[in-house]
Amino acid sequence: MAWFALFALVLTSCSKEEADVIDHKETVQLTFGAMLGAFNNYNKQATPVECRENAIPAYVMVGISTDEEGTAYIDGGNAENLIEIGLTNNNGSWETTYSADLELPEDTYYLQHFAVYNTNDQVLWVAPREGGAFASEVSDALPQAIELIGGTKPYIAVEVLCFIPREEEAYGYPFFDFEVVEVENSYCIFVNYCDDATGREYPAHFSVEVWSDAFDGTEVVLSNNINTVTMQGNNPAASVLCLALPDLGDDTYYARVTVLNHNLLPYISDPDADYFEFTFTQADIEAQTLAVPAYEHVRFNCAPPYGEPTCEPGTVLGDTNGDCIVDCRDTDSCEPDECVVPGDTNGDCIVDCRDTNTCESQGGCGDTAYMYGDYILSEHYNSNNWGWGLLIDGVGVDADEEFYDEENERWILPFLAGAGQNNTSKAWRAGDVIIELDDDGEQIHVTIDLYDGVTVGDTHFWFNDDNEWPEKRAPGQFDLHKGSDLLNYSFPVDGEGPYTLIVHAGQVCHEDF
Repeated sequence: MAWFALFALVLTSCSKEEADVIDHKETVQLTFGAMLGAFNNYNKQATPVECRENAIPAYVMVGISTDEEGTAYIDGGNAENLIEIGLTNNNGSWETTYSADLELPEDTYYLQHFAVYNTNDQVLWVAPREGGAFASEVSDALPQAIELIGGTKPYIAVEVLCFIPREEEAYGYPFFDFEVVEVENSYCIFVNYCDDATGREYPAHFSVEVWSDAFDGTEVVLSNNINTVTMQGNNPAASVLCLALPDLGDDTYYARVTVLNHNLLPYISDPDADYFEFTFTQADIEAQTLAVPAYEHVRFNCAPPYGEPTCEPGTVLGDTNGDCIVDCRDTDSCEPDECVVPGDTNGDCIVDCRDTNTCESQGGCGDTAYMYGDYILSEHYNSNNWGWGLLIDGVGVDADEEFYDEENERWILPFLAGAGQNNTSKAWRAGDVIIELDDDGEQIHVTIDLYDGVTVGDTHFWFNDDNEWPEKRAPGQFDLHKGSDLLNYSFPVDGEGPYTLIVHAGQVCHEDF
């Protein structure tokens, strides 16, 4: 392909002789030769647009130090110790104009920074540094030693790569402050992966495939595009992956993102199941350029906290079933009979404090439990006692698709134990509370469905069909069936609503604690 060609960008003076003798042996006119190479298949998102094949280089910014660590620079630079050198086209070879700043005494120097710009101050090509993900794309990444010997006119070869916006850190510059110019048409993605085994969230290694006709179609636009993973200090860091694309016009494109394993990342993914799919249009690409950040951030296999979904259903990229979670259920790729509950580390298909060993229970027995709801009882009664009530009014929790089973026309809400101060992160889930209305709307049925190994000492129910709450806060005072270990209760519905409901249990125990 044309953009895989090598461009000889020669920073030179008036002669091309490789060891031409000059008059002033005390100083040497430093010159460079820069070659533009292509990324390999691992980074094949480089395109003619990104490489700006027809662009005209105007100048190069170089940083030259007198020590390998880059703490002392030669004179003539700006505040960032960079020197601007003009370029001219000499029969197809880009060469520098004369620069007095590069007339240097013979010594050893180190090239620390090398970037080529056009007349609009847009970055065209960059020489990668050691430590960056792109360093392996060249044979001699910066810093590059320069040995100047009096009486010669040396040429210093520097390999440069196309500059890809939003992949800045991959070039390895510690303070990358180049003027970023967006690729004309690109769509960018970043992925985090939540590992069930550790309960932690990690930056993900991933690949992207794109089709223009259908998922697994015949019109392959991009395949095997893979982001990079490097160490930043003691922690692994993954890059944003930008897909350079043609103008989509009125077409819809189809993308699949697959989470991959990497030796720097501690999670273990299953590429056959750990992937998500989405479609996008030219309008999506243009909207992304205005977003902050300017890429899609997908948290794969990560669950929102109870009652606090991180999205409006259907608005999260890759979430096809509307549960605000991107996982194998969205692509029907889960293993048969697999319990898929993001955040569940102990295999009980329940996400609670037992998965992270953070339970603050009374030895696992004697806890208090409340049905989760959207009405904070401590605020209503101005007390320190925790707990929730449920206001059934068509908005809030009772209208949340996370808790409403539309197929069976019933609500299923968490029954949470040990959630002092209504802190769900410290709670453990003792079961579910199932709420059903008769077809004629004359009765409401409430059932506490305890999980295996859970027992309760007593239960308390409150229900009102005219938007009233109990006069007294204590569960024993508002209990309508006067205290027992009943796990279900039915109430007549006569009023016009909204309905208020409280479900409480005491002496809640779990055999595992």
